[in-house]
Amino acid sequence: MKKNGFTFVETLLVVAIISALSVFGMIRISEFQKQATIDSAANELLTTLKVARSKSENGEIPEGKTLNDYESDGIPFYGVRSTGDGYEIFMIYKDLGASSETTGSVGSSFEGSDKITFSSFDVRFNRLTGETGGTNIDVFYKGIAEKIVEVNSAGYFEVKDKV
Repeated sequence: MKKNGFTFVETLLVVAIISALSVFGMIRISEFQKQATIDSAANELLTTLKVARSKSENGEIPEGKTLNDYESDGIPFYGVRSTGDGYEIFMIYKDLGASSETTGSVGSSFEGSDKITFSSFDVRFNRLTGETGGTNIDVFYKGIAEKIVEVNSAGYFEVKDKV
């Protein structure tokens, strides 16, 4: 007698194979999302560093101000510093008649998340040359360092995987 259809065991085997492939696919998608999040955070930091360096190299002065508003040794220069789990662009300057420098946030900032944080850093770019002291900034994903943003003394940047 000829039977049409599948046996129970054959059906279970197909379901098991589909389940295994689904689990494997979910793991790969999760890993891809993690890597995309890390890469995005590192590239956003890189862009912020480039903006701050450009502001210093170009001698940018805030709107409504002129060079005459600053001491000769206090013309603004810019940098990027960590703020808790994020970072911000800041400006250092000395107003005309002031005895000390003032540091102020420029308003461009990034707030980390429960997944992405950064090591503590303070990168200041020399006015007109864009040079800096050089540093390494770790990008953490859930507390584990995954990327390094290298800032060399000439003010150039590179993103590397944490080894």
